[in-house]
Amino acid sequence: MNLTRIAATAALLPLLLGCVTPEKAAEQAEAQLAAKCTATGRTYQAVSRSGVQTSPAFFIPTPFFFVGSTGSATGFASGYCIGPNPQWETACMERGQMPVSMSASNECAVVDDMTRESVLAIMARAHAQCDPAVLDVGTVTTSGRQIQTRCVPSAAAAESMTVDADTHSKRGLIYVNQGDHKQALASFDTAVRLAPADPFHVAARARLHLATGDFESAIGDATTAIRMNPALFEAYENRAAAYNALGRFDDMYADLSTVITLAPRRAYAYGERSQASINLGRLDEAIADATKAIELDPGISYARYTRGFAYSRLNRPDEAIADLSLSLRLFPNFPSALKTRAESYVRLNRLDDAFADYDAAIRINDTVLRLKPDANALTERGFIHLEKGDLDKAFADADAAIRADPKSIRARGVRAQVHVRRKTYDQALQDYNSILELDPKQSTAFIGRGAVYFNLGEFARALADFDATLELDRRNPYGFCLRSFAKLKLGKLTEATADIEAAEAIRPGLCRSLLPRGNVIGPIL
Repeated sequence: MNLTRIAATAALLPLLLGCVTPEKAAEQAEAQLAAKCTATGRTYQAVSRSGVQTSPAFFIPTPFFFVGSTGSATGFASGYCIGPNPQWETACMERGQMPVSMSASNECAVVDDMTRESVLAIMARAHAQCDPAVLDVGTVTTSGRQIQTRCVPSAAAAESMTVDADTHSKRGLIYVNQGDHKQALASFDTAVRLAPADPFHVAARARLHLATGDFESAIGDATTAIRMNPALFEAYENRAAAYNALGRFDDMYADLSTVITLAPRRAYAYGERSQASINLGRLDEAIADATKAIELDPGISYARYTRGFAYSRLNRPDEAIADLSLSLRLFPNFPSALKTRAESYVRLNRLDDAFADYDAAIRINDTVLRLKPDANALTERGFIHLEKGDLDKAFADADAAIRADPKSIRARGVRAQVHVRRKTYDQALQDYNSILELDPKQSTAFIGRGAVYFNLGEFARALADFDATLELDRRNPYGFCLRSFAKLKLGKLTEATADIEAAEAIRPGLCRSLLPRGNVIGPIL
């Protein structure tokens, strides 16, 4: 909900010494506003500031701000406070009004009927989500000048000396969901101190460690909880999540198997074990577990994704698309599902559908999730641009992918192919050389670089690269075909014939399709 922009304007009181420049006056005006935010534990976000030369000194109080002058300059500033709002601002919204930003007298602004109804509805929804026994509704202002509601521990409960450990753990979980990790840790630590023999609170604290990326501590707390109660399946799930983050997939699989033994109808555990099986390369097991999860809970989006992913890796694109489409219907803002479905569309040569999915994945990543650029999606969208002959867009996507991930071999390969099609061979060589610096065993980079050397008339160097390709991949039909072309140029007719025969045995007709026009080989993708 957008805040009504009310410029909070402040000016300087007459100073005793010296003249003040407009710039200094503006800084001091802004400092006064920032002090108001700091006094309430919030952070000041500037919107604008300015200063002007003035006439002789004066001081005029108004209901909302001060205007003053030293006789030389007046400063003006506007901004707002970021962070948890004071109780009086939330109280304004409880009445269907809006707090007056930077108000010195805690004023509420009257709004039109439509806005009032909207504010009241938002507060009503917030109250429905907060347990009235221990929680109040609070508000927080974000850096985008948005006011958001949240559940906060009630003042009465906070002051009570009878708050039990369960309440502290519940608060901790709320704080975890809100991203307030410091308060969450304090709540969990208090719960553990009040009830040291209850494994639930230690297991709950493991959730916090997962959220903060402290996976070893998460494993430690979950393991402690399991020792205290070997039947606490939530602790195994938390530990499995930490194992997953650390790449310990065998341990992840074992813990989720224990959960399934303890809770045979827990769909979540089957879905997560499906992911563990994927990570271990056991795709048929992954499909079986995901299918069981869907049987237990048809609305479980992640199991649809893992099964679709497994189908994709087994080259079963139609089944993959069906599952991934259902996953996206349940959870539309899921870039991984979009990218996996796009891969299946590419296998079916449905490039327009694949492009739409990669495009959506990039948009969600950038504007919804606000994550760093997705190098993989940018690369694959660039590849589709390349296939369609739009070299400028292909280059732009590949270049952006390389900036996001300088070690992306695939992105450098796409950019190299753009250079080949543009016949800017020197730049193509730079990209292929950089790929081989990153991975000296990239057989496709040797093929690409060899083709560039061939097109430059450097047939001996081309032959060396094609030899390197076949040393790494003895059944690469492209390597045999291209090596035969280089040998023909070098007058090695008998050896060239043997290479063509080897290629025909692997992929009939390929060499004919690759025959160079004059001294130029076309792009090798």
